Amino acid sequence: MAPSTSIALLFLLFLSDSRTATGCNFPDFMQTNAEDGTKRDWRTHLTEGGRTGKNWEVALGFYGNNMRSSVFGVMEAKDKPHPFTRICLDEVKEGRFMVEHQEHGPTTSDEYGTSLLYLCMEFVHRSDDVVQIRESRKLVFNNPNLCSQEDIEHVPWIIVNMANFYTSKVQCPLQGGFSMKVFDKIKNEDICSGYDGATRLESECMSGEGMFFRFRHEICIPANLHMRTHQRVYCMANWQQNGYTFSIIRADKAEHVWCYRFPTNNHGTFQSYLFRDGRCEIDDFPQKTDRYLRIAVIHDKPRTLSDLCM
Repeated sequence: MAPSTSIALLFLLFLSDSRTATGCNFPDFMQTNAEDGTKRDWRTHLTEGGRTGKNWEVALGFYGNNMRSSVFGVMEAKDKPHPFTRICLDEVKEGRFMVEHQEHGPTTSDEYGTSLLYLCMEFVHRSDDVVQIRESRKLVFNNPNLCSQEDIEHVPWIIVNMANFYTSKVQCPLQGGFSMKVFDKIKNEDICSGYDGATRLESECMSGEGMFFRFRHEICIPANLHMRTHQRVYCMANWQQNGYTFSIIRADKAEHVWCYRFPTNNHGTFQSYLFRDGRCEIDDFPQKTDRYLRIAVIHDKPRTLSDLCM
């Protein structure tokens, strides 16, 4: 082999090694195929009815440095997004990844258009089965400085591992019995004011039992909330942010997820919000969605052990 040829081959190998060295993989806790052999089924945009085809939801797969999205739901569903692929380019700083984003959307009936964009991502581990993403804005060129900015924002839609849906639970942050009044966003009035008996919330009265929403009457259940008159839910994740405590709660016998938010320092009487979809808003007065209930909550006075949480 001629010396010039050997030098050229070595140079190409150097370039290949350099590209490999600057690559990265997405976090281990996101990988679809876990090292212990278990599978993760990440889903997001869990809008009401998405799993029954009325709307849509997004499945996310993570395979090393590759992130792929698939969109499920009826073709004419409102605001249905296009699937995309993201490639991890570099872990610019711990936990923040510069990625290449490629959308796959139809431009004509027989061809698919693609567009390359670049952004920074961070994965916020809320629990083993709940994750939130922080993202920068998207650019048409690769700019690692996006990962140095502090203004990357939380995506309100949470990501849930549906593979563990019915077994995933953590201790709920509220404890005790509460009386509550539920106000619909549209009418802004107590839904159950004309009926006897208080609507109640009972949480972790025995450690590990989760929360109970007790509406007393079927007519008191907010429309399309997908709860029963006595609905048990479990907390999948809890965290504190901007003075609020957030809980991702799931139904005990159906694949429904809600985000419940209340003031961390509440002194037993507080206004809380139950977001109907799998999304969590941090604004004091939610502006980006009207799919929520405002719930006025009062902590009951302590009772004897025999009638606690009744």
